Amino acid sequence: MYAGIQLDQAPLISIPFRFLLTGPWFGVLSGMLIFFMGDTMVISRWQPETLALVHVLVLGFITMVMVGALFQMLPVVAGVSVNHAQGLSWLVHLGISLGTLLLVFAFLFRITLLYGLASAFLIPALVALIIAMTLSLKRAIPTHTSAAGMKLALIALFITLCLAALLIFIRISQGYYFLYYSVFLSQLHQLWGLIGWITMLIIAIAFQVIPMFQMTPEYPGLFKKLLLPVLFSGLIMLSADWMLVALGVITSGLSERLAIFLVGLVFLSFSLQTMRLQSQRKRRIRDTGFWFWRVALLSLLLCAIILLSRGWLIDGYKRLDPNQWHFIVAILFLYGFVVTLVNGMLYKIVPFLVWLHLQQSAMSAEPMYTGRIPDMKSIISDDTIWPQFWLHISALTSLLLWVFYTDTYRIAGFLVCLSFGKLGLSLNAAFRRYRSELALIKTP
Repeated sequence: MYAGIQLDQAPLISIPFRFLLTGPWFGVLSGMLIFFMGDTMVISRWQPETLALVHVLVLGFITMVMVGALFQMLPVVAGVSVNHAQGLSWLVHLGISLGTLLLVFAFLFRITLLYGLASAFLIPALVALIIAMTLSLKRAIPTHTSAAGMKLALIALFITLCLAALLIFIRISQGYYFLYYSVFLSQLHQLWGLIGWITMLIIAIAFQVIPMFQMTPEYPGLFKKLLLPVLFSGLIMLSADWMLVALGVITSGLSERLAIFLVGLVFLSFSLQTMRLQSQRKRRIRDTGFWFWRVALLSLLLCAIILLSRGWLIDGYKRLDPNQWHFIVAILFLYGFVVTLVNGMLYKIVPFLVWLHLQQSAMSAEPMYTGRIPDMKSIISDDTIWPQFWLHISALTSLLLWVFYTDTYRIAGFLVCLSFGKLGLSLNAAFRRYRSELALIKTP
């Protein structure tokens, strides 16, 4: 079941867990923002409240969990250790936590100084992460597709941070010349953060965890080799087009359409290929993990359809204005695809880590522990996961309805809070189970 991974290389459980257990509570904060400020968020994607919401989800929940997964996967999957992982994990966790909160307050209260303080926590912490992870990945096998995908994702994260630093400088200096380019730079920042950093890392991780946890065949070799480079090329093309348009060199045309087509094609092919592999899985039980992935992939498929036919849809369906289309795609991508997938992966990763570290502790105990180690299904049972799955689906549905019926924002915010809160409580219960079982193992 776990062929090709090196379980003996796993880091201390506290390293990934400090990220994995923190993430859901930033998700609760995102629900609170919607509950109290949702009426102004749908006015425009550039509203300060909307930007606060996006950064809470992207930094506080998604990046927080993804960084925890990276600390776990580099030693186990790529076979390379992260130097000074314990101290680095504390630094990065503190930087993301405080930096995200400060950035949210900066957006909500329009306090210029807080942008600088937020960047002082976020940027050094994430740059330190990028350097440490890149140095570790240099020791990985060159042909390892997941490791290669992680490298591209880290490059995208670095580009995202550079753009963020420039945007914060513009915000603080308030220079008119730079202000002219702030919208263009914001679009680039979103592009490289959402599709570069997050999507490429998800795909790189999926190449490993789908066959491992869902017992499917491996992704085709050529597919794994080409998919992320094609996506990266599309991002470069789109960035170059937007840059030349902003400088007045060209008007947006063929290169932008081709780049968007490549991104949409990657979304389409990844979702269809993954669903095809899931249909060939050896174990036919449709557990909660399967359904989280299926909802996420269907959301990504809808995003791909909208991207590939966006002109026809926006021009042909006049009931929705372009702003509403932006919100629909954003909700489908951020919440429907990314949050759903990360949510489902947490229910696989956390029980697996608890089981793995209890096994290792039992084998190294003196005298050897002869009791029973709880299996993964008993650490977080399906009876616990299913209610949260339906809460999550209800939250996703209410968010989409919010675009059409803006007065429903309190319902959407309340359901998002409930969903993330249930997730956070379940993960904390799993960690308490780990500590109680570990105490039994260490008791002579």
